[in-house]
Amino acid sequence: MQNSGLRNKMSGQSTLNIQGLTKSFAANGAAPTHALRGADLSVRSGEFLIVVGPNGSGKTTLLRVLAGELDADGGTVTLENENGNEDWLAMPRWKRASHLARVHQDPRRGTAPGMTVWENLRLACSQASLPLPWRFSPASHDRDWFASRLEKLGLSGKMDSVVSELSHGQRQLLAMELAMLRQPKFLLLDEHTASLDQANAKKCLETTEDFVRQTGLAVVMVTHNLLDALTYGDRLIIMREGQIVNNIDGEEKQALTLEPLLELCGYTM
Repeated sequence: MQNSGLRNKMSGQSTLNIQGLTKSFAANGAAPTHALRGADLSVRSGEFLIVVGPNGSGKTTLLRVLAGELDADGGTVTLENENGNEDWLAMPRWKRASHLARVHQDPRRGTAPGMTVWENLRLACSQASLPLPWRFSPASHDRDWFASRLEKLGLSGKMDSVVSELSHGQRQLLAMELAMLRQPKFLLLDEHTASLDQANAKKCLETTEDFVRQTGLAVVMVTHNLLDALTYGDRLIIMREGQIVNNIDGEEKQALTLEPLLELCGYTM
């Protein structure tokens, strides 16, 4: 049985238009910390955006607001798609979650450790917009289809392994697969390779690029690894003090090297 929802480009184009987004945190009676100071950004289907910046620049806060974990203090986020324009921030969290998936730095947050890989895959499919017969069919050819995907991730032969027995890198690759089975329009990655060794981090990033090409979804990836920021992605977003100060793509991104990027991020040499 073939799953056309994952093999073909997702239908329809979606854009998140972020304008003037602000978020502050109170600090024990002291002056509030302004994590976002009027951030402006558009995220379109088929884009792989890399977000970098020093600690405290607002990168993770931006993802948490988009994911619905934090409420914005001000600004707007509009979802533009074939149905028109919708207020992203006013959506119920369950509806917002139907458009996006998120992979965290800690692989344990994206998988069910006491279940097998196969059970995790079945659970993810039960929550996705896949045809009911396909979701719940235990037929061997369904397992074969999943096995072929796991093989590409370097997880060959792990179908019946308990997830807690996998390495950190293997669990993160599985978390990526589970996120994609939800068929999101937007994939938010928060330092998702930070705890991985070099080989697994490379595999995870290459898998991310494959997902963009295969599905046409939009990826927003926060990272502290500036070499990865130069190597991967279509567009480079640089944040400083809660604002987006640079938006670099195309030939300009391809020509960018480490020293100028360090300077743009505000790191002293």
